[in-house]
Amino acid sequence: HALIGNHEAMNLTGDWRYVHPGDIAAFGGADARREALALDGDYGAWLAAQPAVAKIAGTIFVHGGVSPGAASLGVDGLNAGLASSLREQAGTPLAEQILGPDGPLWYRGYVLEEPASACPALRSALDALGASRMVVGHTTRRDGRIQSRCGGQLHVIDTGIAKGYGGHLAAWELRGADAWALYPDGPVDLEDPVLGEDPA
Repeated sequence: HALIGNHEAMNLTGDWRYVHPGDIAAFGGADARREALALDGDYGAWLAAQPAVAKIAGTIFVHGGVSPGAASLGVDGLNAGLASSLREQAGTPLAEQILGPDGPLWYRGYVLEEPASACPALRSALDALGASRMVVGHTTRRDGRIQSRCGGQLHVIDTGIAKGYGGHLAAWELRGADAWALYPDGPVDLEDPVLGEDPA
């Protein structure tokens, strides 16, 4: 399952602030890159068709995080909202909710806030989405290890695979209802949510 993240959305909406000049040159110039990443372009059409959120086996997968406010839209509503927001890009409340800082592509609250506030908010979002756990990227773990928060209800899986972030190889795997972190030095069993327990 491919999911769209903030950098894909940025490229689709013409925000190239993190694009290396070499990437523009590889496309044959800015006009060619803009055409390829247009919503009807070779790359843009495929990217724009990808969802922001997936729910698999009771687990929500999303690049940044689904805030409690955004969770009220549900998985289908969030994905439909992303598609329409990419077309509109700005100026509507829905586009701000989806593409803004508290939208699923950018939200970092569950990772950066203290557990006393993050965990109840996460539980509220999971309840609204009918899920028991959320798996997010976006906020890089500089120690190269997958982080478990809120009693296993959140797993933060951006371990910094890119060379600039340390080149830390890792993968997240679900075996039945049991989550594992896979590292070159061996697997580690991650904390899993216990239904009905308040982790805060």
